[in-house]
Amino acid sequence: SQVLAEARGRGLMIGLKCVVPNGALNDALRRHKVLAVLAGDNVVRFLPPLILEDSHIDEACGAQRPSMAATPSGA
Repeated sequence: SQVLAEARGRGLMIGLKCVVPNGALNDALRRHKVLAVLAGDNVVRFLPPLILEDSHIDEACGAQRPSMAATPSGA
């Protein structure tokens, strides 16, 4: 089942446009200890701090796939 429609943004300021309700993906990300914020147009936005380390990026990227798998499909 598809969770994302597209990725938006540049660098580390990324928005993921969801096919499912963005709150469901955000909840799944939080269960994997990744903080993101809800944005308009059904988007989950990542806004990391400037003191980010490579290990933090790896952790957040690694949590995305299991979070999407844990998100119920909207259709």
